[in-house]
Amino acid sequence: MNQHIFTKKHYFTSKLNKSFITLDNDIKYVGESAKINSEVQVDYDKFKEKQLVTYESSNENIIKIEGNVVEAVGVGKASLYIKAGDKETVFDYNIQAKIAKISIPSTIKIAQNETKKLNPKIITEPKGLKHGKIKYELVDRKVTIDYAISLSKDGTITGSKEGTEKVRITCGDKQKIVTIKVEKESIIDKIIKNIMVNYE
Repeated sequence: MNQHIFTKKHYFTSKLNKSFITLDNDIKYVGESAKINSEVQVDYDKFKEKQLVTYESSNENIIKIEGNVVEAVGVGKASLYIKAGDKETVFDYNIQAKIAKISIPSTIKIAQNETKKLNPKIITEPKGLKHGKIKYELVDRKVTIDYAISLSKDGTITGSKEGTEKVRITCGDKQKIVTIKVEKESIIDKIIKNIMVNYE
């Protein structure tokens, strides 16, 4: 599918021999902006010739250009094209939502053989933006058999034996450590489980 490219045009009243394009800030998150700086070497013998310089965004819903300032306004991938004559400089961006907070209880209790999915609430800034991938990992390094829980990539935990484990939840540049306490399976839970097995 063809993607529209939006163009901002600027003129230099001389011919460009060489141009050096830089941005004064590394844009990564929605709301961040950078000024486009250009150091231009010109041919003064052809001063009357006009050289067209264009700033182009591959998607203005993600990268927007105002004058010589580029701003991240949405989440996703986009490119900034700066062209002068037959020269082109390209800046590629993967804009993310800035994570303000990872909200989840600091301690979660489960029983042996119980399975539960961790469900953190990711709060972005500004609020309501699509956030990046959530990563789950056990904090302490042990032999697998020594862990009190098993942990899957999607945040599902299962109590293996009595004990305590810490899980690190990461999204963007934010992290939160959650303590998982595995308790002994109660007699009532065992009875209910046996009834369910016999019923099946």
